[in-house]
Amino acid sequence: MTSLLVALALSATTADAKPYMWGAGGSVNTMILPGGYPSTWAKAKRVDGTIPNLAPYTNDNGSLAAPHFNEVRGDLGVGARGLFYINGTWRGRASGQMAFGSDYRGGHLVMGIDKIVGGESGASLLVGGDFLGIGFQRFSSAEDGAELRASTFPVRGHLGLMYKINKTSAIELSPFVALPLPLRQMLTTDAGEEHEMGVGLNPLQYGSIGIELSYYYGDFSKPSRKGKKGKKGKKGRR
Repeated sequence: MTSLLVALALSATTADAKPYMWGAGGSVNTMILPGGYPSTWAKAKRVDGTIPNLAPYTNDNGSLAAPHFNEVRGDLGVGARGLFYINGTWRGRASGQMAFGSDYRGGHLVMGIDKIVGGESGASLLVGGDFLGIGFQRFSSAEDGAELRASTFPVRGHLGLMYKINKTSAIELSPFVALPLPLRQMLTTDAGEEHEMGVGLNPLQYGSIGIELSYYYGDFSKPSRKGKKGKKGKKGRR
């Protein structure tokens, strides 16, 4: 996928450095599913073949549990994004976001690519995703100062319906599926002790389905395809 993005960027290099179209703006989003986030809590990493007792933060299975760690029931994500259209079919994107909820915050910086699969003037339908970046998740204890910190590799797929309000502004509504893959998870207790939590192969641990609304300002006017006409000289008659 990375090689595809590089190839598309190189194909956009022409005598005219101006992009096909571009935009920059902000976005807001929220998770719809799961009803409680995350779907599964991190589990204490085994030490010498046994799961350490991290009570009162974990249950009998070694997973973080209530009342210290409670699922997030509502969140709000805010972010910024830039768009660079390679042509009328492909565009690159770079995004940054912060998300907030009860005893929760997260964020990411990502790059991705979209393909326009229908329409181009007025409304257009697109499909794409983010596949290169870094992210984090943080959950605070509801009872004391303990905290779970997770570094993630954010992966996201989405559909988008974009509407060009005029030549310089557009809005976009996108349902998405986010799968922030956990790379490392650390629990810091109220006493300041750090314990490494296991990182399994469960891509759904921090997975979610949500909806996002974005507004962009830029240049959304379709470039003219008229070629340059050379000047022709006229021959006089003798």
